[in-house]
Amino acid sequence: MSLNTIKNMHDILLHIEHSSDDVPFIQYLIRRNLVNMSSDEFLNEVKKVSAMLLNENLQKKHIGIIGRNSAEWLIVFCAIANIGSTAVLMNPDLNEREIERAMKQTDVSALFFDIDLEARIKEATKDMNDPIFCIQEKLNQKDYITIQSSDADLEDIMCILYTSGTTGEEKAVMLSNRAVIAGIHHYLTTVLKETAVHLTVMPLHHAGALFTSLAILFKDNCTLGIIDGPMKLKRGLEQIKPNSLFAVPSLLQAIEHEFNKKKENVSSSAMGESLRWIVCGGAQLPTDLIPTFRKKQIAVFNIYGATESTVGVIIHEATKESPNSLGKPQNAEVKIENGELLLRGRTIMTGYYKNPEATEEALKDGWYHTGDLAAVDENGYYYLTGRKKNLIILSNGENISPEELEGNLSLSPDISEVIVKEHQDKLWAVIWPNYQDECTEKEKSIIRQRIHNFVSEYNDQMPTYKQVYDLYFWQSPLPKSATGKIVRNQIRI
Repeated sequence: MSLNTIKNMHDILLHIEHSSDDVPFIQYLIRRNLVNMSSDEFLNEVKKVSAMLLNENLQKKHIGIIGRNSAEWLIVFCAIANIGSTAVLMNPDLNEREIERAMKQTDVSALFFDIDLEARIKEATKDMNDPIFCIQEKLNQKDYITIQSSDADLEDIMCILYTSGTTGEEKAVMLSNRAVIAGIHHYLTTVLKETAVHLTVMPLHHAGALFTSLAILFKDNCTLGIIDGPMKLKRGLEQIKPNSLFAVPSLLQAIEHEFNKKKENVSSSAMGESLRWIVCGGAQLPTDLIPTFRKKQIAVFNIYGATESTVGVIIHEATKESPNSLGKPQNAEVKIENGELLLRGRTIMTGYYKNPEATEEALKDGWYHTGDLAAVDENGYYYLTGRKKNLIILSNGENISPEELEGNLSLSPDISEVIVKEHQDKLWAVIWPNYQDECTEKEKSIIRQRIHNFVSEYNDQMPTYKQVYDLYFWQSPLPKSATGKIVRNQIRI
């Protein structure tokens, strides 16, 4: 079945049902054991949950999912979409108050949760009448139905995801069947075209991990490996042996760290000998990581997109050339208007749920206004220059893009992380120094002095309005979102 004829999750599941099953459909780890799941087993579980949802009269409703990465999580997601309902995806790290608020904000009629979250979920829903279901318990049901025809059309909403919230303004993004199906097609014709085994490491409630995973489920003779987070990455690489994985820069750094270990008991080949492609999104790709992967002959694809665009629509193989570039558009229209990057195409969101003002601001004439400032060179490569909402406007009228200054300051090997903020009408740099393991206080003092010297030399080369007035040394890594982006509004001087 071609993606051109598919209009909803029911059609996707029919394609899986009629596909060959010569390799494991899904692989995952239970403790140290590798478990295989066939496509028939997966579909039977989807049918069970679909039947239960229909029995509960939950068709055409909003149904929440909160839990860690697992095959069961994907089964529940597919079942919700299969009956024409909308899956609302929640971060399992939310506290009770945040869970309750998210459920009310998105009009959730029922909630699936991991058994490990049971106490928190019961506390969050104690004043609500909506049914709650433990994912692991519901999948022990015996009855199931055939995959019935769904009347969901292309414009119906398959899922609602939350933006990563680096500014503290999380919004509920509505993605239609059209956007998700176009996103699957996008990944299968670009960065996942040649893979045979893909590993999902990042949380499935985020767009990058979810839609690369759905693309692999649709791909014939392909295996999806699932592990519950980066802590199990080494074991996942060794046992599942993926050709590809989706990563954010912090995960890429962890992989590089393992590759660069010199200890005799750590073999870099054992940890990634089958790895050939890494799809990296969620934040700017650190270019200093590229040489390690180039040496290992692992292609790193830098993808640019947002939850609002479903997938990364600007793609670049950073291990080939121009590692600082976002790349060139793929399967989408891109333009720059008043310095801001705009996107248009089939994968763009329908809007923000129950937030018409934010929707109107973000979507104009079909163009999604990303809020990112960008430039394009003569060869058609796009580059980020800053974030519109992060723009610092000083009292003298000068507009400062903090990302530009941060990029320059990051050239110091003594600076691990940095952001530039305005404080009392001056520019301050908040820095987490690159302290080595077991660094003494004297050594830390020397590193901080070298940073002061570096910034002083930097200031000598900059116009007055771009000079850093003072430094603030952070006592730990800077706070980040789940996708690895620094959360600026949590940093105070």
